[in-house]
Amino acid sequence: MSIGPRDFRDQAYGAAAALRYSIFESRPDGFARRRAPKIRKFYEQAGIDASNRDVLDLACGSGQLAVHFLEHGYRVVGLDRSPHMLGHARQVCASYVDEGQALLVKGDARDFQFDRRFGLVACTFNGLNHLASLADVRRCLRCVDGVLAPGGYFVFDIDTPGGLRQAVETTFVNDTDEEITVRKRVFDGERVILYASGCFFHDDVWHRYRETIWKIVIDPMELRTEMLDLGWSPVGYFDEDFVEPVADPNAGKVAYGIARQAARS
Repeated sequence: MSIGPRDFRDQAYGAAAALRYSIFESRPDGFARRRAPKIRKFYEQAGIDASNRDVLDLACGSGQLAVHFLEHGYRVVGLDRSPHMLGHARQVCASYVDEGQALLVKGDARDFQFDRRFGLVACTFNGLNHLASLADVRRCLRCVDGVLAPGGYFVFDIDTPGGLRQAVETTFVNDTDEEITVRKRVFDGERVILYASGCFFHDDVWHRYRETIWKIVIDPMELRTEMLDLGWSPVGYFDEDFVEPVADPNAGKVAYGIARQAARS
């Protein structure tokens, strides 16, 4: 796959950006590949997996978290708005899609519904920060509420306000044998905007790459209040292994959260 000049666009998760993301996320140190076993371990220790092995991977990206659960016998629905990201996810999960164990859907995290109830909904790699506004986050949470099974879990991570602002007004240059990229972040008062450009090497071809990504600022405790208002309880923040509770989720760069939907009659 070669990305030509016409594809060198300032686009979030366009063809070139999705290819780069898929390459780096498929490695053992990729974010989703490191998080997926920890989320699965939490879910299995919680016990609901015995009765509900349906997982929704919200903002599924290139499918790395989804394929981990599929490899362990779960049924997975992956939803993402980027057709380019979904294209890579379909390659990663191809055999499971063919067998009916996986379903990958182009959709909007602010407006979705399914005809099944999931024991686990996961939204990783700061997917909620990528929504356009806090109102959109609330819409997303209501959709999650509509598809969670009674007693089901929503597991997520977000960039904290402090974590986002630490990187503002900094420029990061990566010059290696695999890529030459420049990444700069600015804050416009409401969102952190990432400008990234450069090129990366794959399949003996240098691919040009440029994208702009917006991230909104979300306070973890305000997000917790939104979830409690939906009737989810408990709602808490933990270390990156989803084991030890964290008293102040704003103390770190990333907040890792778990919310449970109360069983309903």
